[in-house]
Formats: sequence, C-alpha cells, structure tokens
Amino acid sequence: MKKILLGLMVLFAVLLIISFSMSFVFAQTLGNETGMSKKDIANKTIEKIKKSLIDIKGNASLFPSWYNIGGLIGLEEINDGITEIEQEYAQASSDEEYSLIIANLDEIRVPYAVRISKIANLSFFDDVDQINLENIKEIGGGDYNENEDYKKAIVSWFSKNVQGSFSYKLISFYYDDGIENKLSVFNFRFIPKENAEGEAFFIVEKNKEEMLFEDETGLIEIEGAIGIPFEISSEKEFSFAIKEKVDFFEIPMYLSPSLDEIKITASPIATEKGFNYGKFWLGFFIVLIAAFIIYNILQQWYKKNYERYLFKNRGELYNLLNFSYNARKQGLTESEIRKRLKKVGWDSEKISYAVKKAQGKKVGMWEFPFFKWLEKRKVEQEMAKKRAQERAFGI
Repeated sequence: MKKILLGLMVLFAVLLIISFSMSFVFAQTLGNETGMSKKDIANKTIEKIKKSLIDIKGNASLFPSWYNIGGLIGLEEINDGITEIEQEYAQASSDEEYSLIIANLDEIRVPYAVRISKIANLSFFDDVDQINLENIKEIGGGDYNENEDYKKAIVSWFSKNVQGSFSYKLISFYYDDGIENKLSVFNFRFIPKENAEGEAFFIVEKNKEEMLFEDETGLIEIEGAIGIPFEISSEKEFSFAIKEKVDFFEIPMYLSPSLDEIKITASPIATEKGFNYGKFWLGFFIVLIAAFIIYNILQQWYKKNYERYLFKNRGELYNLLNFSYNARKQGLTESEIRKRLKKVGWDSEKISYAVKKAQGKKVGMWEFPFFKWLEKRKVEQEMAKKRAQERAFGI
C-alpha cells in the first residue's frame, strides 16, 4: 500500500513539473512569435487579467449577494495572486524571470461571464419515498415506530394543509476553455389552506457547508440534513442554493409537522379465513363452461364460413363427400382417394376438406371428440337423405 501511495505521489509531481514546463515553454514561444519582449507580454497579461476581474465583478454584482458569486469564483484569491505577481514583476529583470511570471499568470482562470443557464417553475408535493422519519424526529421532535403509515400520514397532512411551489435556477460560469455549473438556486413558496395552523419543518438532505441561504435565521442543523421551521398559518417564502448542479428531484426535500402531530389509527387485525374451495371450484367450472361455449361458437362459425368460401356451389361438396364415402367403403385409402380426385382436376384444398369431413376429422379449429362424432353422423345422414332423393327421382 505504501509503495502504491509513493508511486502516485511521484506521478503527481512529474505531471506538475511537466505542466509548469509547458507553460514556461509556451511563454517563451509566444514572445518569439509576437516579437514582443517577455517583459511586455507579462505586463500585457497582468493588465488583461485585471480588466477581466473588473468585468466579472460587475457581472457578479447583478446577482443577490448571498449567492456569493465572488467567493465561488475565488476573486479574493485571484486578486491576492495578481498583487503578488505584480510585486515579482516590479523586481524582475531577466527573460527567465519574466517567463516564470507569464507561466504563473497562465494558471489563473477568470470567467468571462456568469449566467443563469437553466430555469424551471414547478409545483411541490411530499414524496413518500423521500421522507426520512429519523430526520423529522431529530429536527421537529416526536417519535415514531416502523409503521409505514407515518409517511403516508405526512403526505396526507401536506395535501390537507398547504399548497407548495418552487422555482429553480442553475448558475453557470463561462470560461474560455469551457462551462462550469456552480450553483443550483431554489426558491420555495408555501400557501396555507383553510384552517391550517401549527409549525412545520422543511427538510433538505444536504450538509450546511454544501449550501448557501438567503436567511439563516432559525435553521436547524443535523448530520446530513437542514431544517427550516415556519408557521403554516401564513404564507412562507424562502430561498437557498446548493453549491453544485443538482436535479430538482435528485435531492430529498419534504415538509412535515412534528411527529407528535401525526396520528396513526391502528388498523383492525383481520382474522384469517380458510380457503373457500367450494367457491373456487364453482368459479372454475363456470369459467370452464363459458370458455367451452365461446370456443365451440367460434369453431362452428369458422367451419361454416370456411366451407362457404370453398364451396360456393353446395353440389360440389356433396359430390366429393359421396365419392369419398363410397371409395372408403370399397377399401380405397385416403391417399388413393386424393390421387384420383386430383387426377380429374379437383382443387387440393377442396379435396382435403371433403375427405376429412367425410371421415369426421378436424377441418378447421380443434374440435371436441363428441362434436366430431356428431359431425360425422350428420354427414352420413345428409348423404343418405341425398341418395334417397336421387333414387326417388330416378337419378
């Protein structure tokens, strides 16, 4: 472990030396390319940074002072650094000293603008998944047990007593080499509903050092969270910021009264009942019978419509059925029957349908065996009736 740490320290030192050397080389190269002396380049760079500081201070003054834009930029540190470099510049006399000053100036970053890069206005509601009962207990007092109904009761309390909304602004710093999102600003507003009264606590699960406040009066600080207390009987508005870019649903935030104000009514204990097999089997058979009836209706509908589609002339169906029936009585196989019908020009689909129907086989959807037997008997009866009619007319 010590070897790894030592290796990392050596690597960091090497990278630092390389970075400084590149800045130094750049300063020397710049002087050669522009034709300016190192002293003039250093002086011009100092003046440029000082002007940038004046401009960005003016830009920062457009924002509320509690945003602490200057502190986030590090204006005080940059000013001190420039003052120190100016002193070094006044004492320098060689190109090497001026090159070193230019390299140090190159490390100073001043944004050219501070802007609001994102704005949102939304309604606010308590989210049961974000509520932390332990935080509410520490900030607002009271106690709770592990009953999850506490969280639901808090959400219900919120809905009954207040209407919430908030605005969100993302403050970004614009540098020559990129954009840095520095501050997420929230402004909350709570309006009381009829007969609302009592104290509530707005809780943000962030450490205080990670935040800025417009007004810190009355803040309650615990580990990992901040509480803002207020009376819900009158309208309340407050603002705070988080020193980074955050999504407005990413940080747990919720409003709650003291847990002493949350009343949980015990739910009656339900007595366990044995499984009702009678109702189960009754329901099962009702469903089974209904499915049987529906399927049979669909099967019959499909078969009749398919038959009408194949045999627009019903006489064709009778001729095929009659031939198939007689051929079977004479001992011909199904394959032989199909070949003979195909040979005289019958369509394969019609042949297949008639041969199967003559034998009482499935001709469409799956059929229950009982209905297949009925179908076969019905076909035989129809054919017998047809032959009797033919004999009666001497056909």
